[in-house]
Amino acid sequence: MDRQIKARLTWVKRYNESGVQSLSDQRRRPHNSPNKKINQQIIKWISYSRVQRNLGARRIQSELLRLNECKLSLATIHKILKNLDVSCT
Repeated sequence: MDRQIKARLTWVKRYNESGVQSLSDQRRRPHNSPNKKINQQIIKWISYSRVQRNLGARRIQSELLRLNECKLSLATIHKILKNLDVSCT
């Protein structure tokens, strides 16, 4: 089926189901992330590593990989530390 025809059918279906209000753009962002790696246990461990053991983000990253087999990027670890309001420098 041609893409333009498919798009038109989608718009017609929306209009028939909900009227004019449904013709506005729909959100495309997912409501949840099924591949999310971060859970409360990981957040607690990162907080403990920073506050009690005084580890930096790169060391936390290597410890997570070594001990918990959890591979997180440095950006993710920095974001968690920032959300916890724990200085990383």
